[in-house]
Amino acid sequence: MKPCSTLVLSESMNKENTINAFLILLGLSMNSVMPIVNRIDFLGRIHLLETRVDKKIPVKVVFVIPYLIYFPYLLFGWIYMFMFQAGLFPQFAIGMGLLGLFTGLINILFPTHAPRAYIYGGNIFSKLIRWHYGLNRPLTAFPSLHVGHSICLSFFFLIVLPQLSLLWIGLAALIAASTLFTKEHYVIDVVGGSILGLLVSVIVNLF
Repeated sequence: MKPCSTLVLSESMNKENTINAFLILLGLSMNSVMPIVNRIDFLGRIHLLETRVDKKIPVKVVFVIPYLIYFPYLLFGWIYMFMFQAGLFPQFAIGMGLLGLFTGLINILFPTHAPRAYIYGGNIFSKLIRWHYGLNRPLTAFPSLHVGHSICLSFFFLIVLPQLSLLWIGLAALIAASTLFTKEHYVIDVVGGSILGLLVSVIVNLF
């Protein structure tokens, strides 16, 4: 009976790994919508969602560091959930994928832009912001996918590693703030990304 149960367990694990590998590809595909939409030349009005509050927020070039921390945080989240949280990985992957898909669709239906600031100076922070500005166009602003993903990442990390709750909450808050101080997004973009990220995370976690 022992070899038989081992074989069943092995088959079950292989099936789970196959499903999770498929979900990685699905999530990456759904998130590829945003870079594609960013390259589209939309006809008609492209909305500017700047508020009075945005005009009072200064450029703080040092915030490019937490802005860029988003990328290793994103990578770490995918790797950790896939390797150590196989049971929760499907919800995580679907949530992250849906955020990319929904954000892309919103920007197709309601195109937005957030003009970048002119960055002076030759320090490393200024150079990093100018470098990142050059990677894409100042479109696809609302809602902020940076913020949506960060909320989703922190939501799932709060479930699996609640003892580090201050770290996960702090990362999400810092990344959200960085999008404002680097002039990548407006306040409404951040609020929209936060709401979408939280809603999607809560809903997928119910299944």
